[in-house]
Amino acid sequence: MLFTAFALCWNLSTQIGESAATTALLELQRRIVNTIVDHGALATLLWLAAAYAAVALAEQAMKLVLN
Repeated sequence: MLFTAFALCWNLSTQIGESAATTALLELQRRIVNTIVDHGALATLLWLAAAYAAVALAEQAMKLVLN
């Protein structure tokens, strides 16, 4: 019974983490597009692109580790 509860908690926590990463990617995409449309600074655009790449890599690494 204890193992089942632990497995359920682990499964829920991984789903929450994956959902948070996906939400962060969507938010970064929105900010990148808004920066381009508003003719924002190139430095801001580069920081956002680097953050997007880091979050995408972290999400894929998490999927690889969990599978």
